[in-house]
Amino acid sequence: NKHPLLMTRGVPGTHDVDLMLNFFKQIKDKNFKSLQIPTFDKAIDDRRQKSFWDKIKTKPDVVIFEGWCVGSRSVPSADLALPINTLEKSQDSEGIWRFAINDYLRQDYQKLFSIIDKLIFLKAPDFATVLKWRSEQEEKLTLTRQKDQSHTMSNDDIARFVEYFERITRDNLKIMPDIADIVFEFNSDHQIFSQQL
Repeated sequence: NKHPLLMTRGVPGTHDVDLMLNFFKQIKDKNFKSLQIPTFDKAIDDRRQKSFWDKIKTKPDVVIFEGWCVGSRSVPSADLALPINTLEKSQDSEGIWRFAINDYLRQDYQKLFSIIDKLIFLKAPDFATVLKWRSEQEEKLTLTRQKDQSHTMSNDDIARFVEYFERITRDNLKIMPDIADIVFEFNSDHQIFSQQL
């Protein structure tokens, strides 16, 4: 039985870690021949059908593995005791969801993240800017969806969605500059103003 909040994609516990580990194993194989890569369609909020997956026929020199929680670490259990936003207060008052995410981060995800050769952190100015950027991203997605607006998120939907990532994002803003190999700091207009190599 999974917590209902784990039905929404994106947080640790909602990814196919075995699929990702298998991908990296195959892509690093010295006898590499070809590989199909799953693709995700945000417009339908799901993985695309296998017939639409990309096929790699030549072993790449560089693979960029990106995502909201890539490189994230678990935190001490005491840090999870109190809810930090409306989502956690109303949907996870007992902390079952946030403790589960923390356990996933501590276990399966560290094995996956250990494969990363160079961890690059794109640092937003603050959490409020993250919400603003996610709203801008949704506006662009809305334009590409044209006739089918069934998956368009309202501003309230976006604010709620971002709450799923608030705890991890706030923690990453604090710890990633010391953990990542490379840090790019952005201002609120998406411009890099500082880098740490």
